[in-house]
Amino acid sequence: MSSVATPLRRLQQTTSHINRITTNDHHGLSLVHGPTQPSLLQLTLGELLDEQVFARGTKECVVSWTGSRWTYAELQSQSKRLAKAMLALGVHSGDRVGILAGNCEEYVAVFFAAGYIGAILVVLNSTYTATEAKYALNHSGKLCTQSTRSMS
Repeated sequence: MSSVATPLRRLQQTTSHINRITTNDHHGLSLVHGPTQPSLLQLTLGELLDEQVFARGTKECVVSWTGSRWTYAELQSQSKRLAKAMLALGVHSGDRVGILAGNCEEYVAVFFAAGYIGAILVVLNSTYTATEAKYALNHSGKLCTQSTRSMS
């Protein structure tokens, strides 16, 4: 099959699924599925980062437009520090934590920090209008109400 045919076929499958969703009430359940092998990894995001630190801790994993360059070990350290701060603020496993940030190294640290404590990270696009942000917040469940001004 040509490289053009595969994306076209996937688009047609997606369109077919969307048409079925709009004509049948599936209560928001996903109808798209794929292969079952290889099986999914049974890791939390924190465990995934810990494994990467074990395998390649001194190698760079985050290179930011800000000029920062973090190794896996530095990302783990920052993420665990933020996870402890979230816990101190009263964030618990299952809580939703909203983040509105551009592409920066702190964003990656917050992503893994939420994973370490089992919080659900609600990513808000930094280009959202006020109406779009309000819609996203209203449809993402109950967010924690604590906020911080700085990552450090």
